[in-house]
Amino acid sequence: LPLRFFVNIIKNPDFVFDIQKTNAVDASLSVIAQMFMDSCSAGSHELTKDSPSTKLLFNRDVQKYKKLVEK
Repeated sequence: LPLRFFVNIIKNPDFVFDIQKTNAVDASLSVIAQMFMDSCSAGSHELTKDSPSTKLLFNRDVQKYKKLVEK
């Protein structure tokens, strides 16, 4: 449910609200949605030097949120 509903709302707020997204806002919302998906996923992701910078930047937060989701 989170991946089908909430991620879609996060990535596409124009479905619910009457707004226009700029490219910068769209990129930011994509990072937030990816972090939400990573936090709710059951598997663990191996980070390497080739991993996207957003995953490297928010890895510590994702691990914290994963523990909250597991509870």
